[in-house]
Amino acid sequence: IRFLELVLKSINLNQYSNSTAQPLITGETIKKRITCIPSIIEQTCICKYLDVHLKKIDSIITKTQEQITKLKEAKQSLISEAVTGKIDLRDWEIIETGGR
Repeated sequence: IRFLELVLKSINLNQYSNSTAQPLITGETIKKRITCIPSIIEQTCICKYLDVHLKKIDSIITKTQEQITKLKEAKQSLISEAVTGKIDLRDWEIIETGGR
């Protein structure tokens, strides 16, 4: 069942969406997809491999989202301190480093 779940997740279901949030998946839609069905042993190995790597990817995504949130908070804090006069920006200059 886990193998089937991973196969279905790999299919771009958005292409079957209509105006509602839920994609329309019919038996005919699934029949049109070409999918190899490996042996149970191979399915188990594939699932284990994907589970390990998907956990790593999910961890990276979570850490990145946390960093983005912290940067947004720091930016807002800096703006707030500048607007309220807590920090002096009169002699501040912009230095271009190739970023935004």
